[in-house]
Amino acid sequence: MPNLIFHNLGTNNDPFLNYASKNKVVDDCYDRFVCIDDRRYDLDWIRVFCIFVLFFFHTAMIFVLWPFHIKNSDLDPYLSMMNVFLGIWNMPILFFVAGSAAWFSLTYRNIRTFITERIYRLLIPLIFGIFLLIPPQVYFERLQQGLWNKSFFSFYPTFFQGFYPEGNFSWNHLWVIAYLFFISLLVLPITRIIDSRKSSRWICRLSTFANRPGGIFLFALPLALSEAILRPYFPQGIKDIIHDWANVSFYSMCYLYGYIMVSDVRFGTAINRHRRIALILGTLFTIIICYYSIARTHLSSYAYTFFFHFLCGFNIWFWMIVLLAYVRESFSFSNKFLRYFNHAVLPFFMIHQTIIIVIGYYIVSLDASVSSKFWSILILSFFIVWLLYEVLVRRFFIFRFIFGLKKDGTKINRGEDK
Repeated sequence: MPNLIFHNLGTNNDPFLNYASKNKVVDDCYDRFVCIDDRRYDLDWIRVFCIFVLFFFHTAMIFVLWPFHIKNSDLDPYLSMMNVFLGIWNMPILFFVAGSAAWFSLTYRNIRTFITERIYRLLIPLIFGIFLLIPPQVYFERLQQGLWNKSFFSFYPTFFQGFYPEGNFSWNHLWVIAYLFFISLLVLPITRIIDSRKSSRWICRLSTFANRPGGIFLFALPLALSEAILRPYFPQGIKDIIHDWANVSFYSMCYLYGYIMVSDVRFGTAINRHRRIALILGTLFTIIICYYSIARTHLSSYAYTFFFHFLCGFNIWFWMIVLLAYVRESFSFSNKFLRYFNHAVLPFFMIHQTIIIVIGYYIVSLDASVSSKFWSILILSFFIVWLLYEVLVRRFFIFRFIFGLKKDGTKINRGEDK
C-alpha cells in the first residue's frame, strides 16, 4: 500500500518521496509516511549555517542604525539592510529545526527522559551562561556608555542589581536557550497529541493540503496573524518570556511546524515543489520590508501596522521554505566539517556574542573604515571562539558539562543528534 501511494504522488521525480520509499514507514494504514531510519543531515547543515550567520549578524549590530551593546561612531546602512534580511529567517528556522529534532528525540525516549535531557542540554548551560558569559557583555557596554570606569571584578557584584536595561542583570542573546527550554516544555502536551493514532488522519489531511498549488503557503497564516495581532503590543526588544507573548507565540508555532513537518515526508514534497515561487515572493516581500525598516516609516494607524506585520509573518515563512528546500536538495550528506561543527553549535552560540562585544569595544576606537573594523571583529571573534572550544570546551569535563556536551564532546543522545 505505501508504495502504491508513493507512486500516485509522483515518487519517480520527487526526491523527498523517493527518500521515504526507501526507508521504514509507520502509520501507513493511515496514509501517513514517517521516516525514522536516516539522519536528516540537511537539518544539521541549517543549524550550523544559522550559527555561522549569527557571527555576521552580531558583528554587524555594532554598525547598524539601531542600538546594540557596543556601537561604532560611524554606522552603515548596507550592514543594516543585511541584518534586516538575516533577521527575517535566522531565528524562526532555528526553532523549526529544534522542533524537528524534538520529534526525532521523542521517537527514542519517554517524556521523563526527554525533560531530563532538556534540563541537561538547555537549562544548565543557560544558568552557567548567565553567570559567566553575560557579565562581560554588560561590563563593556557600561564602559562605553561612561557609566562605569573600574575593573570587571569590581563590576561583577553590580551585575545582580536590577534588571537590564535599567539595571545590569540580563540573559542577552541567551534568551534563545531560555525560550527553547520553555517552549519545548510548553508544547510537550501538544506533541503527544500529534503523535497519537487519532491525529494521524489529521496530519495526513494537512500534508495532502500542503501539496496542493499554494497550499504550503497558507501555513504562514497563523504566523502572520500572530505577528499582526501581538507584535505591536510586544516589541522585539523585550525577551523575558513573561512580557513577550509575541515571540512566545511565534516561536512556539515555528517549533510545532518543525515537529509536524518532519513527521510526514509529504510536507517535504510540498516545500520542494513551492521553492521557486517562495524565493520570488520572499525577495519581493523583503524589498518592501527592508524599505520600511530602514526608512523607519511611521505606521500611523493600527490597520497599517497590522498589515505590515502580517506581511512580515508571510515573508518569514517564504524564506523558511526556500532554505528548507534548497538545503535539503544540495546538503543531504555529512562530512568531517559538519560532524565537527554540529557538535560545536551550542558552545559557539553561547560564547560568540561575548567575544564579539569584547573585541568590538577595542576595535571601534581605532581610526579605520567600517569595512576594516567589521572584518577584523568578525575574523578575530570566530578564531577566538573556535580556539576556546578546541582548547577548553572539548577537552575538560567541567566545560563540557557547562555547555551541555557528553564526556567525549559529542551530543547527548541519538535522538538529539538527529
